[in-house]
Amino acid sequence: MKKSSNTSKEPFLQIPENCPSCGKKYSQTKINILSNQENSVLIHITCSNCLTSVISSIALEGPRVTAVGMLTDLDKSDLKLFNQRETITVDHVIEMHEIIEKQGVINF
Repeated sequence: MKKSSNTSKEPFLQIPENCPSCGKKYSQTKINILSNQENSVLIHITCSNCLTSVISSIALEGPRVTAVGMLTDLDKSDLKLFNQRETITVDHVIEMHEIIEKQGVINF
């Protein structure tokens, strides 16, 4: 991932420059920072050419920079909504498994 010409105060922030779908350069106006914490950022980018969106998490872990990105059909308002929701815990997953099992929807 190449270093972008962004003006962010975070020296580790590296934003992809080109769309993974069509290869066109991203417009700086289509790059949105959704969450900005001390050592990590969550960004959403929409390609002006093909309208493909990417969500990327970039984190500083000691001397390393870790970036994970994926194509998405969610827009930035969807992601902001999900980001404000309560975190799903192991207890939530177990509870949902028990509900599904009791209703006989899926047999495990």
